[in-house]
Amino acid sequence: MSVADKASKADLKAGKDSKAEGAAEGEDEEEKEEEAKEEEQPVVVENDHIEKAEMSPPKDPEGIDCLVPDLILSKDKIMAILEKALDIVMDWLIQEKKVYNAKCVEEGKTLQDSSVEELDENLRKQWPRKGRLEVEIF
Repeated sequence: MSVADKASKADLKAGKDSKAEGAAEGEDEEEKEEEAKEEEQPVVVENDHIEKAEMSPPKDPEGIDCLVPDLILSKDKIMAILEKALDIVMDWLIQEKKVYNAKCVEEGKTLQDSSVEELDENLRKQWPRKGRLEVEIF
């Protein structure tokens, strides 16, 4: 082997060693960064505030009720209230419809009677008076 070949082999070995040292240094730096990240993560404090807020009735952090239990309406109570309101409104509407219908029938009869009376008066005005000559036209 020539001197140049020996020198190139030595350079290759030196490059590999420097790469290995660089890789080892890179790994050390990565480990340090991971440790720093672990140290930077916030400490999670376990609390039950959300669980207490979701209770029925909701509770404050000390566990005291925020609402009076009687004020909480369930779906069934709301449905019963709405059904009762609907029944009341429908009964009122039916009653009002009957009253309106009775008023309309009564007013219709009154208007019809007044119209008949007015027509009779107008026809009487046009009838011939006593003593007039009645002429029939064929």
